[in-house]
Amino acid sequence: MKFFLHILLTFCFILSFLFPRQVFAFTYFEDDFSANLDKWTRPYDGYSLDGNENPIVGTYGWYLSEGILKGEAGYYERSYLYPNIGTTLTSFEFQVEMENKNGVDQSFWFFASPDHLNFYEINFRFDEPDWSQDHNNITLSKSVNGTYVRLDTAYGKSENNPNKSLDFDITQNERHEAKVVFDAGHIKIYFDSVLVIDYVEVNLLNPGAIVFRNWGGAFYQGSYGRVLNHFYHIKVTSVGGEEDKDKVIIVPGLGASWNSEAMLTGVTGPALEWKLPTFVKNYDALVDTLKNKGYKDESMVGVEEDPDLYVWAYDWRRPLEEIVGNFHSFVNEKIASNEKFSIVGHSLGGLVGRMWAQANSTDSRLQKVISLGSPHQGAIKAYKAWNGADFGGGLSGIALNVLLQLHKKDFPYSSVEAVQNFSPSLKDILPIFNFARRGGDLVPYSDLNTVNDYLQSMNVSSGGVIPLLTTVAGWGVRTDEYMSLGSRNFFDRLLNKWVDGRPINYQLNSLGDGTVLKKSAVLTGATEELVPSTHGQVVDQSIALVLNELGLDLDGIVAGKTVDLSKAIVFSVASPVSLDVSCNGGISQQSDETGWLVVENDGSINQCQVNVLPVGNGGRYHLVAGKVDDDQGWQYFEDEVGSGQTKSYSFKISADKLILSGGLATMYDLVKKDCQNLLVDYSGDEDLLACVDLADQRNYLSLVDRVFSFRGRQKELVVSQRIIVKLEDILSMELANGSSLIKAQASLKQVKIERSLVERVERLKEAKGMALTSFGAVNYDKALVLIRSMEELINKAEYSRVEAEAKLVDKYFRLLW
Repeated sequence: MKFFLHILLTFCFILSFLFPRQVFAFTYFEDDFSANLDKWTRPYDGYSLDGNENPIVGTYGWYLSEGILKGEAGYYERSYLYPNIGTTLTSFEFQVEMENKNGVDQSFWFFASPDHLNFYEINFRFDEPDWSQDHNNITLSKSVNGTYVRLDTAYGKSENNPNKSLDFDITQNERHEAKVVFDAGHIKIYFDSVLVIDYVEVNLLNPGAIVFRNWGGAFYQGSYGRVLNHFYHIKVTSVGGEEDKDKVIIVPGLGASWNSEAMLTGVTGPALEWKLPTFVKNYDALVDTLKNKGYKDESMVGVEEDPDLYVWAYDWRRPLEEIVGNFHSFVNEKIASNEKFSIVGHSLGGLVGRMWAQANSTDSRLQKVISLGSPHQGAIKAYKAWNGADFGGGLSGIALNVLLQLHKKDFPYSSVEAVQNFSPSLKDILPIFNFARRGGDLVPYSDLNTVNDYLQSMNVSSGGVIPLLTTVAGWGVRTDEYMSLGSRNFFDRLLNKWVDGRPINYQLNSLGDGTVLKKSAVLTGATEELVPSTHGQVVDQSIALVLNELGLDLDGIVAGKTVDLSKAIVFSVASPVSLDVSCNGGISQQSDETGWLVVENDGSINQCQVNVLPVGNGGRYHLVAGKVDDDQGWQYFEDEVGSGQTKSYSFKISADKLILSGGLATMYDLVKKDCQNLLVDYSGDEDLLACVDLADQRNYLSLVDRVFSFRGRQKELVVSQRIIVKLEDILSMELANGSSLIKAQASLKQVKIERSLVERVERLKEAKGMALTSFGAVNYDKALVLIRSMEELINKAEYSRVEAEAKLVDKYFRLLW
């Protein structure tokens, strides 16, 4: 047995020379000082310290200026700066690009203890002309419990010292590159690529911090009078060289990518560039962790370099098969035939990666597919969106709500028709497990109106991808598992909603992430992993698993930033404009290049001011505003803004709803403008002409009558609905003085009686073959939304708004007859 083991080890040793595997450097820390010092810790706010290490207020030890880190120290002053590496290192490479402008010392500590009694110091002593007695050398020293010992010294070639032997000089006012390598007690110091110190330390100190240290010492000469050092770039990596490591492609989920032109016009194609909006933080921690491992994305490489990390932004609206085809083109563009790569996909992105791998399982480039919270068996949330335009929250809910607002004018009668038209990908993630009940009995999913044939067929033929696939499922969040279906009413039929029956209630299971059940996130035969997580956070919670699957160690993991979007306020704009938004009078925030601005909200925000600013010459813009937890409160605005102009909107948050506000004068002016815009298409319409005059007169009751009269005669549903939203605000303010709980309760009771009457009449008319029109069904649906809102508003003492909504409900119902 021992002989066999000896032979085996010898064989492996020989193989290691024949087929060496290069080790690549993991990046623990890097900064080019182009942004701020958030990656650093500056004790005492960066002040210099005196000889007793007390802060000297008003002095500046460390600061950024012109994209340069600058360190200063006066006579016997010192100060410290710590890179926030996040882990304690024992073996590493430290690289720095630096320049000495004045003074002698530029020093760094390694393995430093918090009390500054134990450390290794490497000091670069520059050729300062006003300090000729001891300069132009590099020293390696050690402090043990405060006792300072010099270990080695390297002298510059122009230094008058018999020990000099290397071709280097430590010159001032020139950029130099230094590298320090600590490798299990072996210390190497390089200066401008020259190895100047090679020292073996037997009694290595305990691991500690890396410290930038300013030290003024007795130096006080020179034109500047202080020691001044500049730093341009720092990088801390693991010991080792670079390798051609396996590339990684991250594929985000549904709603995480955006292209304003495509979303507005409905076009698609390879020429359009999709990007992740800045509010999408779900993938940041994974990307940053991989960067710590030495990976570089396209933003980090030069023209001649090749990235090894990609985040593929794509048109998630398209059928899944088409998305997979687009991904195939991306893979072939970025991955050469002799390269290796792995796919990490979240939610829909995991399905995309898995489907591509399934069709290309023999592709020698592919090493691994990791799906995170991906609905391999479909998701009930997709069923609710596809059949009822019920989106819920999260990234997908935000994106679908904005998309619906942009296209409502094309589908004024049916939101479901709009959803199925602009996002057919939802059909490809409908559940392929039994989830629907009628009368307590499970209905086979194959008996439902719409069947997900594509996913079903792909799962049947998934065998080839199984050895490559690892599935990660989130759990611990109550997730829809079953839904009970009742009868559709005639309004559902007219609006093409809930074709299988209107949902009555849901049965939830904690073995899910709130969107995808555990049983849906796995695929038979594939490796399965579980993490406690919501759907949005499953990527952050899976980073260690991902690193393990990719064969990487667990050092340098970046913690994810928890972003609570549950009550977020959303602004999205398409066209040549940008947004400037201030909420609660706070600091202004600007929309990103995709037109998005999402404001996190813990419930404390009560108002937001939105300014629309032209980009270039400006033009016609399309603004969508909404609150994530209010599916019915999303609003759409269309207008023009020219060069030098600003269009402003004021919103308030009342009873958890985002409401356009700004006072009565502003609201009447907005209604007037909407009526004037409608006159372009409905020239001479008497109701619209009256609307313009009544808005000037602030005759709110007659104004309401005229708007609903126009809506009923012309069957115009889009702009008239925008006006009605503004009329609700006007009515709420006009009725504020006389409102009360008793009146609000009476109004709610009255509209419920009206609703009951409407439904009885419509059932009778349907029995006689006098079917309700789609126009009537839309108005009925709007009335139901307001009735549900009235019930919530009474509980929140918003009595004037209850009475305002009651008047609008009555008007909606009258349009049915």
